[in-house]
Amino acid sequence: MTELLKELPFASHAPRIFISAHSGRSISRSPTAIMKVEENRRRRIPTSELNRLVKETLIFERCPGTARATAAKIYYCTQADGAPRVHILCERSGAQLQVVRRHLENLLRSMADFSGVPIKIFMRARTEN
Repeated sequence: MTELLKELPFASHAPRIFISAHSGRSISRSPTAIMKVEENRRRRIPTSELNRLVKETLIFERCPGTARATAAKIYYCTQADGAPRVHILCERSGAQLQVVRRHLENLLRSMADFSGVPIKIFMRARTEN
């Protein structure tokens, strides 16, 4: 299993079904898994719920900060249409922190079942009007 994750790190979120080409064992589980991934791909979280959940989680959990010890502050989050799911976060500094992205991806995956679906996160600085 660890060898599989080393060879395919980009598919760490994908479900794994071990089947036998010789005997056909577990092949009947494939269509169910494919339909589940398609359902997850089409799943949409309303912006209001997404913002509420992200805000509540970041209040109670310590989100990784920058080198100057300032925590990343997220103003809002929205889910763009299309596949794979794209989440756009408007945040304070515009700093593209990999640690914050991983934390937020794990948070989004814990909010809803996105197994089998890649999540792309774009962070942009809030524009002043």
